[in-house]
Amino acid sequence: VCAYVAIFMVREKVVDERDMAHRMLAGRVAFMIGSILLITGIIIQSWQGAVDGWLIVVLISMIISKLVTRMYSDTRL
Repeated sequence: VCAYVAIFMVREKVVDERDMAHRMLAGRVAFMIGSILLITGIIIQSWQGAVDGWLIVVLISMIISKLVTRMYSDTRL
């Protein structure tokens, strides 16, 4: 299943400005939902007294990848 999702993401092509706007909106929504879920998991686990390190690593990697991608796109486009 993961391979099919990866293939779909790689082969997805932007046709016009509307498609580009839809992709950007989908990316923003996915990033926000992922961040909210990870922060919720971190909060819940901190109440229980033990936070899994992978939650923090994933959240930090999401933020760093978002920043790097934004900086790259600002310089290239």
